[in-house]
Amino acid sequence: MGWTAKWVSSYGSDFNYDFHVSFTQEQLAKGKVDYNYGLVEGFDELPGLSVFYKNADGLFHTYSSYARGNEEVIGAFIYLDITPKGRNEKEIMDWVKRHDEYAEAEVVPVRRVSAGRGWEDAEPRAAMPAPHEGYREPAYRDVVEEPVSHRITTLHPRTYNEARTIGEHFREGVPVIMNLTDLDDTDAKRLVDFAAGLIFGLRGSIERVTNKVFLLSPQNVHVTAEDKARIAEGGFFNQS
Repeated sequence: MGWTAKWVSSYGSDFNYDFHVSFTQEQLAKGKVDYNYGLVEGFDELPGLSVFYKNADGLFHTYSSYARGNEEVIGAFIYLDITPKGRNEKEIMDWVKRHDEYAEAEVVPVRRVSAGRGWEDAEPRAAMPAPHEGYREPAYRDVVEEPVSHRITTLHPRTYNEARTIGEHFREGVPVIMNLTDLDDTDAKRLVDFAAGLIFGLRGSIERVTNKVFLLSPQNVHVTAEDKARIAEGGFFNQS
């Protein structure tokens, strides 16, 4: 919609202290601090949200909330609140863990096969046990059966608008040679950025063949060294 907002930092200023979300060591030494419209045992920083309005007459403080009053803008909390067990917490946010604090998950090998628009399981996955204390759903490690060979598609986009065509071929699991020699540098850079996002989203890989020629390989698709050599020599450039 064309909206923009200027972001600034309160770092190095008294702003957080003025609005009672940051506290000095002297304040903490007193045992309690002025937070959320009352005296509480404090930390050096606590959550808070304030809104201001500025017009020709000046700057006005129109709203503040603290502690759990901020949760409406934290999407994960709202989603948890509509589930049968909610946050299922004994203490505030005790369900939040660092990534290396979760129990180890069982690794279950799953054989997968090509299925046109992606990959699917070759056989049903085993039924999972009922959740229990400390239970963590198993992680699935794909054991992929790769096709013997792959068709490689070469595309010569002449405008950035042809990015969709590149994405559609790649999404079908087809390696794409993206030849950008017909594009100016600006559109070529935009298409490389688009391809990088495509690769990241679909877990593929991208390799530069020449200055403006790139090979996009889908996940679980292996392009042989011989084919890469042919690409570098121009052997695939006219293939469609």
